Amino acid sequence: MCKPIKDQVAIMKKIVLLYTLLLLSVAGLAQQQTQSSFNYLNGFNVNKSYAGKDACSQIFLQHKNQWVGVEDAPTNLSLQAHTQLPKHFGLGLSVNNWSAGLLSEFDAAIAVAKHFSLSKNFVLSPSFNVGYSRFSFNADDVVAFDSDSYLNQGRTASNSFYADFGLLATYKRLEVGISLPKLLNTDNSFDIADVDPTYNVESYFKAHAAYDYALNDAWDIKPMLVYRTIPSNGDMLDAVAAVDYKNTVGVAIGYRTNSGLLASANIEVKNIVTIGYAYDAGMQQLAGISSGSHEILLGIKFCKASKDEEVEEEQHYYLGGELTAADGEPIADAQVVLKDELTGMETTVVTDSTGKYRTEVAPGRTYAITATHPDYEDYQGKVTSDATLSENAKSIALEHQSVTLNGVVLAKAGQTPLEGVTVTLPNGAYSATNKAGEFENVASKTTLTEAVEQKATLSKAGYHDTTLTYTIQPDSYAAISVQAMMREKVEVIENQPVVVDDKIEMKPIYFEVSSAKITAESYKELDQVVALMNANPTMKIEVNAHTDCTGSASGNQTLSNKRAEACANYIASKISNPSRITGKGFGETQPLTDCACQDCSGADHAKNRRTEFVIVEK
Repeated sequence: MCKPIKDQVAIMKKIVLLYTLLLLSVAGLAQQQTQSSFNYLNGFNVNKSYAGKDACSQIFLQHKNQWVGVEDAPTNLSLQAHTQLPKHFGLGLSVNNWSAGLLSEFDAAIAVAKHFSLSKNFVLSPSFNVGYSRFSFNADDVVAFDSDSYLNQGRTASNSFYADFGLLATYKRLEVGISLPKLLNTDNSFDIADVDPTYNVESYFKAHAAYDYALNDAWDIKPMLVYRTIPSNGDMLDAVAAVDYKNTVGVAIGYRTNSGLLASANIEVKNIVTIGYAYDAGMQQLAGISSGSHEILLGIKFCKASKDEEVEEEQHYYLGGELTAADGEPIADAQVVLKDELTGMETTVVTDSTGKYRTEVAPGRTYAITATHPDYEDYQGKVTSDATLSENAKSIALEHQSVTLNGVVLAKAGQTPLEGVTVTLPNGAYSATNKAGEFENVASKTTLTEAVEQKATLSKAGYHDTTLTYTIQPDSYAAISVQAMMREKVEVIENQPVVVDDKIEMKPIYFEVSSAKITAESYKELDQVVALMNANPTMKIEVNAHTDCTGSASGNQTLSNKRAEACANYIASKISNPSRITGKGFGETQPLTDCACQDCSGADHAKNRRTEFVIVEK
């Protein structure tokens, strides 16, 4: 039995309205960005931060026919273009037209990107994209059989606006980006029937990563991952590997979750025109119904001429300089570290054989600069890179590492600390001891290749000057600790010899020039020794004679021997047991001064010419 006509009309109307709402839901998915298999060629389609990333202006025309074989299946035609602007900005434009049966959408957007060079190899690129979307429902072919319900026949349209945000990080050949399409938007609504078919535009998240690896001069391989998450459609991941030969022919193969295999091929003509074809196996639910999706691409790019590229290279900013010692000698193999105070990123360079260094920096930035070398004191400072000049100079003079000599000075009698002793080093540095007899001084500021022996002079009123010998080791800057003793001076009383530290303190013994003949006035000094030895019958004394360095060494040795014998013979003639007195000459081998012979003064020579009476047994 047939149903009444009125019931059939009601059923027909419900079918039409359900079909319409179904298409509206499909259109909702269409408002998300159309999935392309050419993302490895057109990065701008993935993330608007690619706008103006390099010196080439690019235009892409793409057409995709989805689910071939299914009537009124979606088709998409898009035009995208972007170019580089001054001051590292980029500008992009995208126009898109999507249609599926009764539904269609027109979309136009403009994007602005900014590329920040945080270091020579690292670029961070944020972007902002605003767009207009017009969504249309064409009900010309829809017939309403029931006049009780309202159906607006004809073309109905709804307008909306949206904003996207993106971020791209590039390190050498690695690219990682995230974007938030439709983050800000207005909703679409349609006056189609006596229902409320309002479509809420969904914002979603998208991330991608790609690496352009050069196998050799001819072959490049570029793996790429694109991840999307849409609230109403779940997660989706594209994994693609593209291979390119000499920037002329390329192929790619991949897999899209919830869809299937992807494959594409492209050719590039004279580095200007790119033509590509891609095939998408399509959703498994359409197997046996659809022959998959087909996509074609036409790309055109205009790159700056080589002369402009040279100008662009000249606009890079560098910081360089020279590291020298205090005497102007260049310092090779020193490490220079620059830390960008804005980003915290560090760059390390090493000086060459001439002490020079050079590294690329960002303009108008403040850098903390540290220079280090094992033989020199560390340097720390700051430098600001010039925002207008392409080259910045920062030359640095380093102080040499120092060897410190420290120690304590004691009085030989009683081993008590001596305050106020002046300790003078060969390099002219000097210091005075404190109440504890301690001192500290800089012994050396030079790099040594072998051990060097040096002598410090200790002087204090009322004490005999003392020479302190120490050794500086090569390639070592450890402090040298020493201890020294000083003898107190004793006033010499006429005809009464004084003994200090087993030496008889007396006036100098004088001889005639270049002779061992004792002068008349010196016999009085020798008689004091005679008196001392006669008062001490067991005392034994050795006479030590020294000369200065004038004349030949052999002649000086002979002269000192004769002078020591002359003194010993005179004393031996006047004491009991003459064997108790002996004489020995040392020539010029034991000077009291440390000056080079040609540099010694007359006073230095006089100090070195001396006769000493050493008690060897009491």
